[in-house]
Amino acid sequence: RIGHPADLLTFTVFFAVAIVSIAFTYKLFTDFSWLNKTTGWLIKKISKYKKVHDMDYAKIFHSVFMDLIKNRKLMVQALSLSFAMKILEFARMWLVFLALGAVLPLDVVIIIWAVLLILSMIPWLPGGLGLVEFGGISVFIMFGIQRGVAASGVLIDRFISFWFIL
Repeated sequence: RIGHPADLLTFTVFFAVAIVSIAFTYKLFTDFSWLNKTTGWLIKKISKYKKVHDMDYAKIFHSVFMDLIKNRKLMVQALSLSFAMKILEFARMWLVFLALGAVLPLDVVIIIWAVLLILSMIPWLPGGLGLVEFGGISVFIMFGIQRGVAASGVLIDRFISFWFIL
């Protein structure tokens, strides 16, 4: 299974999408005009449903982000900590499924983690309750994990990563 051409293609596509997303985000964060237009558009949408304080959010964010970029030591520390946390998240998911008897390849762990992250961002219920579990189980089944193992693994992983923290 490891090194299968379909797995390599899937990983390559997700990697390309990630690189394009990072490049777009960097451009958005460093170009004040893009950031200001995007922030203005979001504030209009949000203000229909919730009162938004009258602040220059784009200017505040842009100045803090540019300070972070200029301080290389702080930037390296922040990125290192973030990278280490992601490695621990991958390891947690892999270990949960290993305990259930399913050995997940690294590319599958990364892809499923990305899907779960996206599902958790959908404003459904607090923390994506229900949506993340159902979506995660479905994705694991799509990758060939048995239904019982997929359901158990997702629920145990969610307990560790969400409920245990609460």
